[in-house]
Amino acid sequence: MAFACLLTSVGIPMIFAGEEFCDEGDRKFVHPDKQKDPINWERVNDGWRADLFGCVSRLVKLRTSSSALVNLDKVSTDFINSDTARNGRIQAWVRKSDSDDNKVVVVANFSNELFDQGYNVTRWPSKPDRKYWYDVIANIRADNAGHEILKPWDVKVYELRSE
Repeated sequence: MAFACLLTSVGIPMIFAGEEFCDEGDRKFVHPDKQKDPINWERVNDGWRADLFGCVSRLVKLRTSSSALVNLDKVSTDFINSDTARNGRIQAWVRKSDSDDNKVVVVANFSNELFDQGYNVTRWPSKPDRKYWYDVIANIRADNAGHEILKPWDVKVYELRSE
């Protein structure tokens, strides 16, 4: 969730080396040992770390390739859902390019609530003909975008793609 929010937000995201797969600091937080704590790249192959690394890689690629995220002068952010019944803990926003029809939609569940029957996002953006929503986190085409199965503290990131 943190990477999805960071890599789709306004500004320049900062990720320290090793964070993209949750490398552990093995040395004590005292000088000078902490200064010599190299990243253990072998950990990137651990099951859940490899999944996280793949997800972060897709988000970085989206960040660097989508006109809805890269050009700060011609990009706007619109909040399309703020669930007041849940004290605003479910949010959805759209980053879109003013120069073309590219859009990125983020749906975030900042609560402990499970929506296993689906959660309807209000004001879901329309998509032009010959375009579809792609779930960047799950790495699949998303035909149910806007009607989300959300786990507690879950996030979905969608990109509008051409057929």
